[in-house]
Amino acid sequence: RLLLALLLLAPALPAPHERGLILNLDTGELCMQSFQCKSGCCHRTGGLSMARCRPKAAESQDCSPLTLYGTYYKCPCESGLT
Repeated sequence: RLLLALLLLAPALPAPHERGLILNLDTGELCMQSFQCKSGCCHRTGGLSMARCRPKAAESQDCSPLTLYGTYYKCPCESGLT
């Protein structure tokens, strides 16, 4: 239901280059799924913690592969890193 609601609201949201209320969220903003974040990483520190948008993992930081679950405990690597 939530995904359907997001899809129906998407045309009413601002243009992609502008910050949105549901999509195109900046680092530090609350999120539910990674597709909502500009960075593509919705990060949580534990199972009961609130998820927030975080930047992708940079060089020498731990990172995880892409997930189908929508949130990460370790963000995926920046492009070109493993």
